[in-house]
Amino acid sequence: MWQDIYYTRPNGHQPAKEWIDEQDNSIKPSIDARRDRLRKEGLLLLENKMLVPIRERPGGRIVPNFYELRYTGRKKWRLAIYYDRRKNIFVLISGWRKLQPIQQQDVNRALRLLDEYLSE
Repeated sequence: MWQDIYYTRPNGHQPAKEWIDEQDNSIKPSIDARRDRLRKEGLLLLENKMLVPIRERPGGRIVPNFYELRYTGRKKWRLAIYYDRRKNIFVLISGWRKLQPIQQQDVNRALRLLDEYLSE
């Protein structure tokens, strides 16, 4: 079993939790199901592309231990997740609805939040 936690910013906000809480019941079940699989299978989800490394930009450097937990059904979404090897946990950083092939603004926000987490 793998553990996942929400990243809590210094101001007390939890961007991933807040995003999940804002979603309607059309995608919450898929989020819960993917998180359950993440807890059960962890990094094995890389094999079936449910967990995919995040790049700084398209074609750019892959950020170590930073992934998208993705759902590619009719209502697509992504959760940015960092695998903290020191603590052996997945840290849920942020989430977004997938509306375009590349959503660099959402990736950039996730990268800023990751930097904030790593600097603590």
